[in-house]
Amino acid sequence: MRLRRGVASAVIAVLTLSTLALLFTSDPRAREARRVRSRLKALATAVSFKESDAPFVRLGYPGRIVDFFGEGTEVDITLGSRSAHQSFTRSELKEGAAGLRATNRGVSVEFTDVAVTPDLEQGRAEAHLTAKIFFLGDHDYFVQEFRVGLVKADGEWRIRRMATVRTME
Repeated sequence: MRLRRGVASAVIAVLTLSTLALLFTSDPRAREARRVRSRLKALATAVSFKESDAPFVRLGYPGRIVDFFGEGTEVDITLGSRSAHQSFTRSELKEGAAGLRATNRGVSVEFTDVAVTPDLEQGRAEAHLTAKIFFLGDHDYFVQEFRVGLVKADGEWRIRRMATVRTME
């Protein structure tokens, strides 16, 4: 019995050490790709809001979104009748986020299939993702592909370009 416990303990210790070694020696490109994916999923959460959000949460909404973007972000987005095609400063993005919040009862955003290609030498990354966007009050939701260009600034990945992927209609 003691021998089995000893062997089991040794196996668990080896597996734990192997897992820790893998985590700390992982490929830097893979690590940065995970960070970009995590950052984009956090953006989807920050963009989403509900009609029932508390007033205090509503006040912080524009500030939460602008932190994901760099200065001079290029946007080329078309979602149904809604579109934006220009370059925005962070303060303009903050105003736009406040406008989105004021003119819609709620928005739910989910990013899936996020594929990231980091360029660590240049401090840039490109992401291709699928977004599922639902505006409260609309009968349907949008499923749209996006290409997102990011740059690493102050230790954080920030969006510098975001565009919808045009498909044949």
